[in-house]
Amino acid sequence: MNNKAHNKPQKGFSLIEMLIVSAIFSIVIVAAFGVFTSAIKEQRYSLTYQQMLDQSSYAIDYMSKLIRMTKRDNVGDCVAAGTNFNGNEPSPRTYIEFKDYNDKCRTFSLTLTDGGQQVWQNNDGTPSPLTSEKFKVTVLKFVVRGDGNDGFQPKVTILLEIEGSGPAPQPKIRIQTTVSQRDLDLFW
Repeated sequence: MNNKAHNKPQKGFSLIEMLIVSAIFSIVIVAAFGVFTSAIKEQRYSLTYQQMLDQSSYAIDYMSKLIRMTKRDNVGDCVAAGTNFNGNEPSPRTYIEFKDYNDKCRTFSLTLTDGGQQVWQNNDGTPSPLTSEKFKVTVLKFVVRGDGNDGFQPKVTILLEIEGSGPAPQPKIRIQTTVSQRDLDLFW
């Protein structure tokens, strides 16, 4: 019999080596899962933020365009005769009413719905939302400076604050813009 065959080292892993490799593998997997989960949360947050920015920008732009083209109501069939805007006083107002360039009475307001608060417009009695129920509008304010009777051109500052709704930390956006009446012949 050959002694060299018995002295040959056996191939394989010991139990301790297997436990160490398993522990290292588990740590790597847990760390990778944590990074992956964090990346998904950040992606969701960024997507929600982008959608909120799109919605709030649309709402502000839409309101600004119509407020910019406001007509003075000389008859008083929409707002007080001789003025450009109605709204709850004192400023800042939580809604605004005016006559648009097509002589339609329009209102922008914050309305409580099943999904939360939304910005709504009312066109001659037909209400419709400007923002999605996916987000909650927390602030909508209108500050009106000058209304024709005081000799100053009307300017309206719109403040809109919107936030995501859901259990995770949600983004919040605050946008403000000031618009003035474009067609001064309608004012003077």
